[in-house]
Amino acid sequence: MQTTSLNMTKIEHADLLSQTLPLLTHLQHLRVCLKKYDMEMKLPECIKYVFIIYTTLSPSSLHHFVQNMSSTKHSVQCKLLFRVEENNDEYTRLKQNCCKLKSVDVQQFEVVNKQGTVLSAAALTLSATAGDGDDNDDKRLL
Repeated sequence: MQTTSLNMTKIEHADLLSQTLPLLTHLQHLRVCLKKYDMEMKLPECIKYVFIIYTTLSPSSLHHFVQNMSSTKHSVQCKLLFRVEENNDEYTRLKQNCCKLKSVDVQQFEVVNKQGTVLSAAALTLSATAGDGDDNDDKRLL
């Protein structure tokens, strides 16, 4: 069986997911919803599109995530949606730093409050992305 697309919303053992993903040698599209960023996600080399929803993501976790994704050896379209934990200014500073990276193309960066209302500058899209309709449906998962 060759799994090319994987959609997971209730993940209890994210560490097992991180260990399993590199073994899915035909996986091209991944969509996951996690409570928090607590491990590096190892992606298979064949992956083309990743959409990750974190219930919460601290500025330091966002920084680590972006560094991890920017070190990927192949081109990956990545869409990241998360609820902010702290001061919005930290996320804005991180956005500016992301925009300076040559390997990351930030197309959209919004801070969304707990009710799903856009505040200003946490939907982060690295590289190209799927349609904007994803955001409206998926903000309810935050």
